[in-house]
Amino acid sequence: MNEKQLLDLCDSVGQFIEYWGFKKIHGKIWAYVYLVDREVSSKELKEVFSISKGLLSMTLNDLKDYKVLFETGKGRHGAELVKANPHIFEAICEVLQKREKTLIKKVHEQTKLLKSLNKAELQNTGISAKKINSLDKLVSGADKTLSAIIKLEQVNLRPWKNFGSE
Repeated sequence: MNEKQLLDLCDSVGQFIEYWGFKKIHGKIWAYVYLVDREVSSKELKEVFSISKGLLSMTLNDLKDYKVLFETGKGRHGAELVKANPHIFEAICEVLQKREKTLIKKVHEQTKLLKSLNKAELQNTGISAKKINSLDKLVSGADKTLSAIIKLEQVNLRPWKNFGSE
């Protein structure tokens, strides 16, 4: 694989990662560090991707926070050295735990608030109690499914089959 092919692949991974709500640069840097078979310096990443020191620093901090990259030391002139987490699924689970579980929790809390409204309040706002309950079941199912994925448990998707038909 030549350098252009490597960078094209990193760009494709960046586009995929961007689709999932991250910045494209997160995917590009992760892919590059993952694919090369050595530690990579922050100086090299800055040059390869032609990005500012600030953007690189923020990106590396995010990727380390999600445990997809690890700092391994300092290189020449104090440049940070990083290596990709070789356990990809573990890294994905870390992202799911920190990001998606937090989002689901927020939706669940807001659903509970709507469920606490009395019948008159629901009628005044035109909100369906039946649909709130249905949404609450969906959110609870999503939370259980995500928890099972994170814990590597068997997932039962049957409750999702009938969503909205109650």
